[in-house]
Amino acid sequence: METAAERRKRKLQLLCDAVPGGVRAVADAAGLNYQTLTQILNGTLLPPKKDGTQNPRSLGDQAAEKIEDEWGLGRGWFDSHRNLPKALGGEENGSNAELLDLALQSKEDDGGETLFIDYWDAQGSCGGGSINTETKLKGRLTKESSWFQRYKIKPTDALAIRANGDSMSDFIVDGDIVIFDTTKTTPRSGTIFLIEHPDGLKIKQLRRDIDGAWVLESRNLNKGRFPDERIPPESTDMLVIKGEFIYRQGG
Repeated sequence: METAAERRKRKLQLLCDAVPGGVRAVADAAGLNYQTLTQILNGTLLPPKKDGTQNPRSLGDQAAEKIEDEWGLGRGWFDSHRNLPKALGGEENGSNAELLDLALQSKEDDGGETLFIDYWDAQGSCGGGSINTETKLKGRLTKESSWFQRYKIKPTDALAIRANGDSMSDFIVDGDIVIFDTTKTTPRSGTIFLIEHPDGLKIKQLRRDIDGAWVLESRNLNKGRFPDERIPPESTDMLVIKGEFIYRQGG
């Protein structure tokens, strides 16, 4: 039997999967902390109680109401069996089983075509360590055709891998599945890319310095643990971009 906390978590994931910008957009629109929503979706445990037990962080009443109001879901949506509104790709009176199917498989209720993204058995480092870059096909992610239209990408041009590490944790957290557009390999300042590095695949934000150097930026404020990496102008040909970031979802 699904608990109230589990239902809220599942429906939060359903909403984040449907909204362009995902968790970040849902949090920002409702004036909530992005990290808090990420922890809820990841099942992060709260500090132990006096008896030693620990519960996962859950979506509280006030936060739930802010999200419901901002996204036009109607009060009580998180605790009901109502589906997403049609404006967000849902069907108003879907059953609980249908909601779960949507959350796991991203199917459209209006009969839209279901397409797939190759999910490779490789990890993109959001840290500084060496990562195994074996590129064996692990499986396929299911997305509705409208998702590809929204992000203006063909299924054959999309690449999905799992993020590893915390250097991008203000936006991409450890364990996220990250999708890239492999047709976009021209570096752009302020944009996140999947980069082929001597240490392995890295997920980093690029920044162009005034002298022409490229900086592989970490978005974690702890620069002592996650330092930026500078590629001087004479070595920029070593910057091999495999794709531009387009989407992330909790893994």
